[in-house]
Amino acid sequence: MRVVFFGTSHGYPEPHKKCSALMVEVGEKRYIIDMGTDITTDLIDRGLRPECLSAIFITHMHGDHYCGLAPFLNTCNWLYKTTDFALYLPADIKQFSDALEAWLGLRATPIPVRKFDYHKINEGLIYDDGVLKVTAYMTKHCEESYSLLLEAEGKRVLYTGDLSSKHGPEYDFPRAALESKVDLLICEGAHFLATRYMPIFDGCENISRIWITHIKETRVGSIYELMEMLPDKQIVLAKDGMEVNV
Repeated sequence: MRVVFFGTSHGYPEPHKKCSALMVEVGEKRYIIDMGTDITTDLIDRGLRPECLSAIFITHMHGDHYCGLAPFLNTCNWLYKTTDFALYLPADIKQFSDALEAWLGLRATPIPVRKFDYHKINEGLIYDDGVLKVTAYMTKHCEESYSLLLEAEGKRVLYTGDLSSKHGPEYDFPRAALESKVDLLICEGAHFLATRYMPIFDGCENISRIWITHIKETRVGSIYELMEMLPDKQIVLAKDGMEVNV
């Protein structure tokens, strides 16, 4: 399993950093987690086309995690017409599909809007295609938000998404996912100081590799503090375009 970071910024883009989006590769299959930026160019730059995607998962409906969907689905509607991915959203599916259809209807030369394969995210096992299994853990970042546990090839990757800015990770981290070994933890670095992860990470033998994404520049200092406090953990600040093999 390999994880590719397309966007690692926080609530808005910064120089050389787009909003949240990453790709997971398992063999010949590819999946997207969050799409705060249109990923079409990222795929094309890697010699890929949208048809390569098996599923897209959105952790919560804040713009920096889903606003790349509309232009991406627009391109799939008129150009990449043979895409066949499943789209998982923590939102009212009819409301989203109606809004998308209305937005696509603004096109100067209208074309029929195709039906996409929508699914509503709920807590628990949400996806299993025999290659990748995805389990959702509800968080308190907003009214409906999720962390995602990805399992493939005997490996486990936990992507926290955004956690509660009010209560912090002490309250909102999906600790149940740490009951077994997590080969890669991808967590956010925007809504609180990274040192607040200490009560969770310190002494936890089930995590050793930690990549921090969704990075707010004013929080970077606390990430380096966390590195110093946990020298036994492999902590990496993710940047756009970086890849990690699990």
